[in-house]
Amino acid sequence: MRKKDTTMTVTAIVLTVITIALLIPFIYVSKYAYPWADDFSYGTDARMVYLSTHSVLKTIGEAIRSTAAVYMDWQGTYTSCFLMSLQPAVWNIKLYHLTGLIMAISMLGAYVVLGLVVFKRLWKMSFPGAISISLLAYLVSAERVIGIAEAFTWYNSAVHYTYMNSLLVFFVSMVALYVFGKNRDERKPISKIVLTALLCLLGVVTAGSNNVTALTGMLVMLVFGVAIMVLQEKGHKLNCFLAFLPMMIAYAFGFLANMLSPGNRARGGTMGADIGHLDVVDILVKAFKVCTMDIADKFSLELLAVLLGVGIIAWRELHKIGDKGLRFSFGMPVLVVLASYCLLAAMYCPMLAVEDTSGDMLQVFGIATEMARTENVVYFNMVLLMAFDVVYCLGWLYQKGFRVYSPLVGALAAVVAVIICLFGIRTEMMTDKGQHYLTTTAIDNWKNGTAAYYGYQMEENTNRLMSEDEDVYVMPFGVNPNTLYPYDASDWIEGTRLFYQKNSVTYESEPYVFER
Repeated sequence: MRKKDTTMTVTAIVLTVITIALLIPFIYVSKYAYPWADDFSYGTDARMVYLSTHSVLKTIGEAIRSTAAVYMDWQGTYTSCFLMSLQPAVWNIKLYHLTGLIMAISMLGAYVVLGLVVFKRLWKMSFPGAISISLLAYLVSAERVIGIAEAFTWYNSAVHYTYMNSLLVFFVSMVALYVFGKNRDERKPISKIVLTALLCLLGVVTAGSNNVTALTGMLVMLVFGVAIMVLQEKGHKLNCFLAFLPMMIAYAFGFLANMLSPGNRARGGTMGADIGHLDVVDILVKAFKVCTMDIADKFSLELLAVLLGVGIIAWRELHKIGDKGLRFSFGMPVLVVLASYCLLAAMYCPMLAVEDTSGDMLQVFGIATEMARTENVVYFNMVLLMAFDVVYCLGWLYQKGFRVYSPLVGALAAVVAVIICLFGIRTEMMTDKGQHYLTTTAIDNWKNGTAAYYGYQMEENTNRLMSEDEDVYVMPFGVNPNTLYPYDASDWIEGTRLFYQKNSVTYESEPYVFER
């Protein structure tokens, strides 16, 4: 049994306290979140059924029917569409205020599960070590998010991208746990059948997400299969691959059902994409170029500090585990890093496939990265892949006999990481007043009153829309708090007429136009 590592335990506790403390301002501000644009259009039918019947089952049934209609006419993302049809305001407007909390916790939970499965269960790190790496990855992902409202408080976008991406992380973690878990061979046949069936079902559900996440999941499953055959011990390769195969087939089935839906073909035409005549080579080349440019654009001193912190923790853990405990084969690190880069580049392909990319690379880069909601999940996955690669490469170094370790050097490296992070934060606060951080933006929206005033205007407009008046005049928004205002979305007023069953919904005066 390994001795308890007090230093690592303290590190995990400190990071947990920091995570909770940084989330509090955002969670407080997110109580002012209200439905917006697509929330109304997707949730209208289910809301009408719930208001007329107050039956949960009938409302869910209507959501399934709406999802089927959207699948045929607009897009194949069946799981996302189902969840969007049941947006919180369908049941009660007050439930919508919980959107930010739900999305932030789902993302945090997925990161923690991934860390516990990969770093603790499979690579034998300690619980505090695995938690610490997970929290570092979460903190830099959430704090440096590209679009806050699109990631957390605008339900339609958040559930379609952040939540579904978190579900993919959870699904991959569960597949890894089942395939590589040491207890799998000891389970009874009926237990194996039930677990396999549940994971297959989860795979089909996970595949019904946005195109970026769905494609990422498919590629991860393919890489997973190859890794089993290449890196797994000879005596276990076939057994592990056969255990993995049903989940891969299930996910592939869901992925194809998503991508080949009639709605996707119809929507492709409306977005200017000639699906039947795509220049695949050109898309791939530009995807790699955009990926390289975007990594350079998104890489920050804070991310550098986090990766250094991950490396410090991993190197300490590897020496604590020792040769006897470390049984995973960290082979072919260059190929693993290259696969991560290819996986990240592939995330840009869906956007490049439906947009005009005939201009120069700066124009192409702008087109591929203009949507905050897609850039959010690309950035989230970039952080996860980089953290994974750092630990993997260090594992390879350790197994190759590079065993130099000094607690003093580790402590000094940790101090350097903290200094780099603080310098990055200081620079950001001086140049952009912290508007690229989740917490500082939430505090700013809280202190200057923009979040509260936004909530007041939304509450007043909602009260007008829920009145008995058939023709409603609503207030245009006078503020645009970044924690709540989704710049990716259409005009807020779109869909309100149908959602609230009005003859007309009109602004009292010309609405303001806000830019990010």
